Amino acid sequence: MVKDFLPISREDMKKRGWQQCDFVYICGDAYVDHSSFGMAIITRLLESRGYKVGIIAQPDWKKKESITILGEPRLGFLVSAGNMDSMVNHYTVNKKRRKNEFDFEIYLTLSVTTKYKDLVNIADKYKHIKDWAIIFTKLDETCSLGNMLNMKLYTGGQLSYTTSGQNVPNDIEVINEQRLAKLLLGGKS
Repeated sequence: MVKDFLPISREDMKKRGWQQCDFVYICGDAYVDHSSFGMAIITRLLESRGYKVGIIAQPDWKKKESITILGEPRLGFLVSAGNMDSMVNHYTVNKKRRKNEFDFEIYLTLSVTTKYKDLVNIADKYKHIKDWAIIFTKLDETCSLGNMLNMKLYTGGQLSYTTSGQNVPNDIEVINEQRLAKLLLGGKS
């Protein structure tokens, strides 16, 4: 078993000395080679049994050539819609309709423990980037949360996520406006 990403192109196949894959796994999701993803479990299991497996992630369903980039497999195609319903993929986490498949979200990640003047300097360095949202980290390390509101007002950026603690991704939370207002006003969450 090769300790590298599975082939996603003819060039990758060539690097492995392959003319043809045994299986081509086509998936609606992005290619994430991690054991928490079904695609990775299935393809790596096949690879461990000696099969040559290639990946076609997020093909363009409007273009036939997007599913033929690895050629015809010796044994078969494996097709999966992926982990997420295709209708959900039409929206960003900020519930905005995506313009196209390359419409991804940009986040400015800031620590709530940073001084306001420094936060402004950081935001100003990225002001040329349009339509980004803010992630605030380290909510567990301070009781002064006013900079979250200040930066929201200063940048006009949407507050999207917060983190509190060192156990990522379990400590990442979508901003809850009511909870945030309560915290800013000195209440318990």
